[in-house]
Amino acid sequence: MRFFFYDGKAIQGPLEIPELLKQPGFGSGTLVCPAGSQRTSDWKPVADYAVLKESLAHPPPPAGPAPPAQAPTLRCPSCSHSNPDDAAFCNRCGARVDGKQEGMDRPLRLGDELLGPGLDAPTMPITMPVSETVPAAQALETAPPTEAPGLVRRFLSKRLLLAVAASCVLIAVSATAYILYKKRASRAAPPAAAPAPEAPGPKAQAPSRRRSVPKIRPKAPLAQPTPLPADKDAKDADDPWADMP
Repeated sequence: MRFFFYDGKAIQGPLEIPELLKQPGFGSGTLVCPAGSQRTSDWKPVADYAVLKESLAHPPPPAGPAPPAQAPTLRCPSCSHSNPDDAAFCNRCGARVDGKQEGMDRPLRLGDELLGPGLDAPTMPITMPVSETVPAAQALETAPPTEAPGLVRRFLSKRLLLAVAASCVLIAVSATAYILYKKRASRAAPPAAAPAPEAPGPKAQAPSRRRSVPKIRPKAPLAQPTPLPADKDAKDADDPWADMP
């Protein structure tokens, strides 16, 4: 049976019971958690687990000289640590090295309080192994898309249309400005001076165009009428016997 244990700084393991007993500072008060547990409440002191308590009370006798160990050839995909060929977990980071799918059987990093393996706790940082398909994926990302030439042609055609339209607008504005300038210049120019009249020469002057007025001859004076005689004279004239005595 494997256990994780907390050494006061970080979580270590999982390790077998004999390996746990060899860890420095491991005692009855050390917090441990069985590998594969999904509950935070499984983090308990060694004294709460009977198998660990008994092993701690009766440690196994020291083994004799061990045969020379084989050179580790199984590398951890997470930390590249060399492990024995029959190892199921990495002796350094605890990741699986036997090729099986790893479940929630690893403890989690401690935060402000002690946490055990659980779905609601943050997971331990794991360095993903470098896959052989990474160069192919990078080549796929760097490869230009199949529609890139078409997009480039569309972009160039749009730029050409914009350039032609801008040129037409510029020509129209320039022509309008030139016409307005010519009109203003013609209006601002001073009028031409009238030619000076020619001085009269020796030539005969043109005859006057005045109409000839006919001469009016004075008529003879009319005869004055003879004044009539006075009343007395008239009577005397009428009466021939008036002068006689």
